[in-house]
Amino acid sequence: MNIKVVALTISAFVVGLIELIIGGILPQIAADLQISITKAGLLITVFSLIFALAGPILFIVTSKFERKKIMLAALAVFFVGTLLSFWGASYEMLMLARVINAASGSLIVVLALTLSVKVVPERYMARAIGLVSMGISSSIVIGIPIGVLISDYWNWRIIFLFASVLTIIAFFIIVVGIDRVPAGKAITIRDQLRAIKRIKILSAHGMMMFAIGGHYVFYAYLSPYLTEFYGLGAGEISIIYFIFGFSAIAGGYIGGMLSDKLNPRRAIIAIVTTFLLTLLAISFTRDSFALFVVLLVLWGIMSWAVSPPEQAYLIETDPATADIQQSIHNSALQIGIAAGSGIGGYIIDSTNNVANTTWTAALLMAFALLLALFSITRKNTDKNHQAVS
Repeated sequence: MNIKVVALTISAFVVGLIELIIGGILPQIAADLQISITKAGLLITVFSLIFALAGPILFIVTSKFERKKIMLAALAVFFVGTLLSFWGASYEMLMLARVINAASGSLIVVLALTLSVKVVPERYMARAIGLVSMGISSSIVIGIPIGVLISDYWNWRIIFLFASVLTIIAFFIIVVGIDRVPAGKAITIRDQLRAIKRIKILSAHGMMMFAIGGHYVFYAYLSPYLTEFYGLGAGEISIIYFIFGFSAIAGGYIGGMLSDKLNPRRAIIAIVTTFLLTLLAISFTRDSFALFVVLLVLWGIMSWAVSPPEQAYLIETDPATADIQQSIHNSALQIGIAAGSGIGGYIIDSTNNVANTTWTAALLMAFALLLALFSITRKNTDKNHQAVS
């Protein structure tokens, strides 16, 4: 296995872990800092919002600079953020750390994928991208459940110390193992805005934002939901996160397979519709834990199945701006996470009932389905691509 790709995979894993772990340890953070679950949930919202906004901007600002130096600088800043999370004695300090980690992490993920194809022979490029992507997905399957257990048996801050150690390891491997990588073609904000000016594409990104937003209204507060309705402790909750994580990874494969077999447009409609029905089913069947676990698997699959056909749809609709569309896709996803976790927190705070997050999630998913139908039924006006409806 190429040690250079391993270092980039570790980098992606750490960013994914730091972003997602908060959802699993919200009760512990709230108790330690003496704040409400809703206020603790803002740590998810702010991270995703900064990630979404900083990613495209930092990518543009740094596009003229040698890539290895930028990657090392981003890792150094990320390391500072993880240490602030470990040492921070107040909510404000932890929030500052989240801002630092989100901004630097948004750049790390893009650079890890970019560099992965430059440090291996051409015949291994797809494999390198897959390995780095697996770093993010494994943070869900391995990182979150183990993090939940660690936070319960020791302290939630230990997770951030562990992340800082992994960041340092990745940093030094990249220093020693990866050669200088020249800057690529500069991308301007005008290029990005031009890429989404058509309503067909803009509504497709809106679909992703609402779908992931609906998902996170519930997912961000899954831990307190499991405690309130099923009386689960940290051990059982970590198992639930394991099940969800493995289901999500399977969902990525299933989404791609459906996109290939049905075509991206039909796959999007099928997946978002199933997503909506699953959230409604969870809302109506709270009394049965066994049925909830079955629906949890389906929910996990749908949460990652929606992205591959949506990305394929964007490429199919406007192949000339494929790279920019992927960047905007990631921002739409992160805005959805920020909005969803924020809305979920507001619902809990205003109704004092975590169960209402499932109904709200279903409502946002219904909007996502409407946007998907709207986008798919628009004519493709791209002159360089055959019209599709």
